[in-house]
Amino acid sequence: MNLNIPVYQSILTQGLSLTSPAVAVGQTTINALTTADAALEPLTSRLDLDVSVIDEARSVINSANSTATSSVSTIASRAEDSLRLGSLTRYVNQIDAYVNDVPSSCYNTQSAFSSVFGSCDDYFDSMTGYANTLTDKVADFLSGSLGSSDFENYLASLGDLFSPMVDGISNLLSKEASVISEIEAKVKASSLAQSIASLWNDSCTQELMATTLPDDIQGLLT
Repeated sequence: MNLNIPVYQSILTQGLSLTSPAVAVGQTTINALTTADAALEPLTSRLDLDVSVIDEARSVINSANSTATSSVSTIASRAEDSLRLGSLTRYVNQIDAYVNDVPSSCYNTQSAFSSVFGSCDDYFDSMTGYANTLTDKVADFLSGSLGSSDFENYLASLGDLFSPMVDGISNLLSKEASVISEIEAKVKASSLAQSIASLWNDSCTQELMATTLPDDIQGLLT
């Protein structure tokens, strides 16, 4: 039996929690964005500022926060599912090598868990930096060291700052999800193919397969 007794005993007594450092990185971003929006909120009643600029800036921040929040949730779920999904990626690494007659690689594992490994971290860090700068700019404006015109110009630029970060995270996670779907499809196809071959080669079940399988699949078996 391939059982690590100390690990078994630890899990039995303490349970097991799987996570990723990327979750903490993303949570820092969420906190920074929340703080920035809270700093902007009181400015909506200022008469010396264009309210539409404030509203648009808050919309940008809230959109970024929504992306960060959903992304952190996705990354946390990936990490929690790493034993099951990791087993699937390892299996598909072997399938791809066998089917394509190439050396086995870690491609599927790296691709399925790219966000868990930190592929979104740079985007999170950039958003955190922009959010912190925004909070500082609000403080500068309130202290009088930043004029309303310069402040509004800065707020108007937030969309251009955050858009590449939001798009980058969304694209990475979308690509990751596509890889996972492909992995699951390959595992299913492999399982079915092996079951079909086993039943086809059994004299008791070959007639059943000959009756139910489509002709093109039967042609591949004979």
